[in-house]
Amino acid sequence: MTEQTNENHIDITGLDKAKVLKTLIDHANCMALSDDASLLATMQPPVEIETVRAYIEKDGLTVDYILGKPIKVDLTGDSFDPWLYDRDHGQGRAQQAIDILKAPHEDVDK
Repeated sequence: MTEQTNENHIDITGLDKAKVLKTLIDHANCMALSDDASLLATMQPPVEIETVRAYIEKDGLTVDYILGKPIKVDLTGDSFDPWLYDRDHGQGRAQQAIDILKAPHEDVDK
């Protein structure tokens, strides 16, 4: 099966899928039912990379919600469609997150 790419897809060729998912989680807004839950969600530290790897091992790379955050991406290929992620978090938000991941810096695991 050939991966269908689209000009709107975000290229993640060569990137560690766990780091891609961690970045998307860290840049996502929590969808909480109450103001108190929303406040608590914004106070959460970034998710640990080990937690993300365990999630992938258990549930795979087609992601709906994690930690109350709508991620809604399929990371099984070398690119993904950001439409649903951007719908929930703001236009261009997925690309911004991946650009940050791709930018040279010391340690993305923190």
